[in-house]
Parts: sequence; C-alpha cells; structure tokens
Amino acid sequence: MPGTALYVKPNESVVWSPTANTSGEDANALSAFTVTAYDQVAESTNALAVKVNVSAVNQAPTIASSWIPATNGNRNEFKMISYTDMAEGLNVLDAEDAKTGASKNTMRLRIEQIVDGQEIRIGTTTNAQDATPLVINGSNNVISLGTNVFWKPPAGLTGTFTAFRVTAVDTGNLSSLTMGDVKVQVTGANAAPYMNSANTNPRVYNFGATPQGVPFMVAYDTLKTAFDIRDPDSPYMVFVITSMTQATLKKGTVTMVATTPVNGTNPPGTSVIAPNESVVVFPSVGRIEDGAEIFQVRLFDGETYSDAATGYAVIKADLKVNNQVPTLTSVKNFTNVPKGGNLLFTYSEFRGDPLNTSGSERTNAFDAEENVQTSQTLKFKVKSIPAGNGTLYKLNTNTSTYEVVSAPVEIEPNTSWKWTPNASLVGTVPAFTVVAWDGTSESASPVTVNVEITPT
Repeated sequence: MPGTALYVKPNESVVWSPTANTSGEDANALSAFTVTAYDQVAESTNALAVKVNVSAVNQAPTIASSWIPATNGNRNEFKMISYTDMAEGLNVLDAEDAKTGASKNTMRLRIEQIVDGQEIRIGTTTNAQDATPLVINGSNNVISLGTNVFWKPPAGLTGTFTAFRVTAVDTGNLSSLTMGDVKVQVTGANAAPYMNSANTNPRVYNFGATPQGVPFMVAYDTLKTAFDIRDPDSPYMVFVITSMTQATLKKGTVTMVATTPVNGTNPPGTSVIAPNESVVVFPSVGRIEDGAEIFQVRLFDGETYSDAATGYAVIKADLKVNNQVPTLTSVKNFTNVPKGGNLLFTYSEFRGDPLNTSGSERTNAFDAEENVQTSQTLKFKVKSIPAGNGTLYKLNTNTSTYEVVSAPVEIEPNTSWKWTPNASLVGTVPAFTVVAWDGTSESASPVTVNVEITPT
C-alpha cells in the first residue's frame, strides 16, 4: 500500500514484497518503508527507515512467438540468419542478462526443433559449406553472439516456412517458458539442369564396338559421368528418353518408350533412367553401322527439363558384324600317294565341295556367314606339321616353285600345296593338323589330315 498509513497493533504483523526485479543487500539493502510510534493520539516526531536485504533470484527470459527475417531466402539455397538478427527479431529479454541492443547481449538461443526444410548448419563462418550440421540435443544447437544459422528450405518449394523453433537461455541456463518460431519467406524459380561435358552440341557418347544384334547395358552412372550433368538447385536428376532409332530398350521386363518433354509435366516411368538404374539395349537385327544412333536423352529435375536445343545428348554404338565361329570336325584321308612320292593339292581340292553335297565333300568346313555360291572366303589354318612325317610346301606363283612353310600357315582360296612324306613311310600317316578360319575366329579343335601312302 504505497503512500498509505498502516497501523500495526500489538500481536499484529505486516508482509512487505519488493518491487519485481529489484534486489540489494547490506549497504544496498532496499528501503521498504518508514515507521513512527503512535499512542492513539499523536505520532512521534522522528520516523525510522526500515531496510530489507533482498537476494537476487534468476528469472526466466522471454521471447516473442515468431519472427520473419526482412530478407527472403532463395529456393534450394541456404539462408543465413545471424544470432543478432534473431535475438532482436524475437525480442529476447531477460531481467538479468539482456543488455541494450542484441549486439551486446549475453543471452543465447537454443534450437529445440527443426520444423521444415532440408538441413540446418551452425557456425561462426559466413559460408554454409564451412558450417557444422545441426544435431538436436547436441553440443552445436546453441547459438550466441557471433554465430550464424544456415537453413536450407524444402527441396524445390517456395513460400513461407516455419524453419525451426528456439528458446532463449540466460547465463544461469534458465530457458524461456515458450519457444519462438523462426519463419522464412522463400522465393525464386527453378533452375534447369544442364550437361557440362566439353564435347560439342549435341553431346555424344559412343559405346564403341558392339556385336550386331547383341544386347548391351547402359547404366545411369555411365551417362552421368559422360555428360557431366549438373543442376544449380537440385541434386536429383534423371535422364528422359526422347527418341529411339532401330533399337528396343528394356528396364527389367518393361519396354521403354520415347516421350516428348513438357516442362511442369512428369515423364512416364517407361521413359526414365533414374539413379542406380540401367537399361538393356537391343539393336535391331541386321543393323551394321559405325556411329549408329541408338537413342537420345534430356535431363529432368522434377520440374524442368534441360534445354531442347543445347541440353540433349545422343547415345551411339559401333554395331559390328556378330561373327559366328566356323566349324570343322572332319577331313577325309588323301589316298594313293606312292612311297617316296608327293601329295599335290589346291585349296579347292583340299576343301572339296563347299556345299557339302553328300559323297563329294572332303571336309565338312562351314561358316554361316560365307556365301559359297558367289565366293569362297573360308580358310584353313595349319596348326602343326609333325617333323618326322613329312614337309609341307606352298607354291610361289611368282617363281613357280614350291617353298617350305611352317605352322601356323593359312590355306587360302586359289593357292596350291605339296606335302612330301619321309621316304621310308608307308600306311596312314598324319601329315598336319588344321582348323577352319574365317579371319576372325577359328573352329574349336584341330583336325588331323591323314595321307595313305602305298608301297612301291
């Protein structure tokens, strides 16, 4: 009852409460009130000042319910918020600690909850990449003067977001009874993905030599590396197939289709090669071509496609003939070679009828890719010549003389040969071994060419 006289009679007492947030002891004790003596008629002429020692009690700080920084955040980019701006914006107050102006504040702010967004980092740096990722209930969720918070908004979104919630903490570690919401207005348009590889537009990746008609696999990571794909504001990108040329693409059991990209519209899953995915390419049967275009792709980041003129790539392959291995399992014996004589034969005589007409074939040599009715291209490769049995010669057409040859040597169309047995041999003699040879592959196992030598 300030300013009001109060009479205290014997056996009565009074209660005095100090003004809020005031304290003092001994020489600084608080002046509570003054008293005089009163005899029911008059008061004493002298008044006694009563002082009270009041000990200080730490009081909880206070904080506003929410605050939005004056400057907006950018879509998919870290927004830096300083301690000073937050303390001032949230009107942090404390009877004991808050000084005039947040720049002199001894208070702290503690992040209690991440409400929205991709990530929060904290540090004394002004660069988000150098700051430390936030760990709630960890040692780095308390910020103070000189500290910055870096908040990254939800991926690809704009608008006003409640980023995180904080409490004010004083030097006695007493927290505010309520939390303050830090909100951020996020603006900005989506940046389109692009290909950064140095080769000319359109960018081309050639898988190199691939057997015609044989499927091959294309992995997302292969294309990602080849075209050096980038997006300023989105880490997630997919390849979208926009055309296919004389080929079938499959992802698992699903047949892929080409699509026409439209910004803002998601491509069908049957047109997408996403991270950790692969597709199998089946080139059209019979297609043989170097630098054959297989399919084209553009990038998509969930909202925008790479530029139609500069942001597409062509996947190619060198489709080679799928060589089939020739076969040879039988060579008929040469007969009626006299002891001490020579076996003379040409390529045609050695091979016999290339059509393998029953009864006329000397060998059963076969090459699926050889057109024997127009030209014989299959060769024989001599793999070994037993030295103790005889000597093999090839006719040199320039000198009209036979010259000794050693294995390996090829018996080609339009060539002539001579085999001379050792003079003492008679009977069935292994002369040499051969395989069928198409210039790329040879038959599986050598076949022995036997010569029947008759006594003289």
